Amino acid sequence: TWNEQNSFIKTIDLFLQKPSIDTMKNIPNCVLKEQQKQEKAWIDTGVIIFLPKAAKALRTMIDSDLNICTKTGLETLYNKSNISNVKSDNVYRSKIKEFAKNTSAKIELYSHLLLALKTKQSKVLDYETRFKEYLSNSSNQDLDVQLLTSIFDTLSKFELRVCIVPNGSFIHLGTSNEMKDFL
Repeated sequence: TWNEQNSFIKTIDLFLQKPSIDTMKNIPNCVLKEQQKQEKAWIDTGVIIFLPKAAKALRTMIDSDLNICTKTGLETLYNKSNISNVKSDNVYRSKIKEFAKNTSAKIELYSHLLLALKTKQSKVLDYETRFKEYLSNSSNQDLDVQLLTSIFDTLSKFELRVCIVPNGSFIHLGTSNEMKDFL
């Protein structure tokens, strides 16, 4: 059996998206004092892994509400629309790019997906309070409430955890594209 006490996988107390320095200083254990009296904070979530049930939930959403975030979903929507009746490949590519620009939802991993996951602090809150906090995040202001509701309803059942590397230090791998180039 899995036991959090003996594991390097720990439940997250609180997940903050771009907090101010003052916010971090006012949250217990968010800012760590080093021996040199220098303050440090964990500022990145690193490599994200969705465990099987959460990954399956995301894949299910990609076939429905999040289809406007994928190339395949946008191509399907475009081809079902009246504007897709074009003869030339160049015209098709140009029109589908414009369609995607105007239709796609700009979903962010940190703001929209990770903030929906449970943490130790959020588990004690009722659904309505958690949902209001999720919607009030500044990154969520420009997305459709129905889409945000779907994301929250799907992902809020899952817990955000961190894998702690003993004596590890922070290494920034860069953006997803930079990481793919590195691999």
